[in-house]
Formats: sequence, C-alpha cells, structure tokens
Amino acid sequence: MKAWWRRRTLRFRLAAWYAVGGAVLCAGFSATMYFYVADRMARPLDFLLRQDLAEIRGRLRVGGDGEVRWDAQPLPLAAVWDRDDPWFELWDEHSQLVCRLWPFAETRVEQLPVAPGRLRETISVFNVARDLRLRVLSVPYPVPGRAEPWMIRVLSVHQPNADALGALRWIIA
Repeated sequence: MKAWWRRRTLRFRLAAWYAVGGAVLCAGFSATMYFYVADRMARPLDFLLRQDLAEIRGRLRVGGDGEVRWDAQPLPLAAVWDRDDPWFELWDEHSQLVCRLWPFAETRVEQLPVAPGRLRETISVFNVARDLRLRVLSVPYPVPGRAEPWMIRVLSVHQPNADALGALRWIIA
C-alpha cells in the first residue's frame, strides 16, 4: 500500500487528503447539528413530562403496606383516567405493575409497554397502537418501608414533530 501511495502524484495525494479531511469535518458537523436539533426538539416534550411528574409526586402517596392513594383516595389497579390529570404507571421493586392510569380503554391498546428499567431514569417512546405513540419518563420512586424504590412512569402522547428527526437523518445522509 505504501509503494502504491508513493507512486501517486503530489496533486493526487493532496486531493485524497483534502477529500478525507473534508468528509470527516462534514460528518462531524452533521452529527453535531443532528444531536443539537434532537435535543432542542425533545426539550419541551421532556419539560412537560417533568411537570407532570412533579404534580404526580405531590398527589400520589404509597403506604408501607403498598396501598396507593391519589389525593388521599385509594386507587384501582387500572382505570380509564381523566384526560386532565397526568397519566402514569407505578411499578413495584419486583417489576410488577401496581397501577396504570391513562385515558385509553384496553380495546384501544394493541401492545402494552414493557416494565421500566430498574433504578435509573430513562426517557423512551413506545408504540401502543398503530396510531398511538407514547413518550415516557421513568424514574425511581421511594416508598416508605421498602428497601428498594418503586418505579414511576409518566406518560404522554408523543408529538409528531419529533418524527422530523428521521427526515433530518435522510437530509444529512
């Protein structure tokens, strides 16, 4: 390879180096632009999830016996929830669903989200029906009298403008 490279003219070698260097710079700029736009688009969506989380933390109480209360009222395992209240799921330390409160009937949902990862905060997107995507924030939720925290998952409808990132990937490519 070295002998082949040395037989090339100086003009060819400089052009090759400029082409490789330009490609690396262009790739770096494109990646930076993509991640910047992705972060800027996701920030308002994540802010709304965090607002809902703050409201849930203020209104949700879990007793040492595992009884879940919302505004001092016992909660059922699953219910069709009022659209004005935040939607959430509560998972125990064994990754078992304790309650799910959202405005969708079981006939509307084709595939339920899987249990959240343990002990770490995550943001993800789930397809629960062909026309329904949910943006989800999962965070640990300390419960009195339990060694490990439970997980609370805040849900909202995923905004279609976030799907513009796919188009941006094609434009960059």
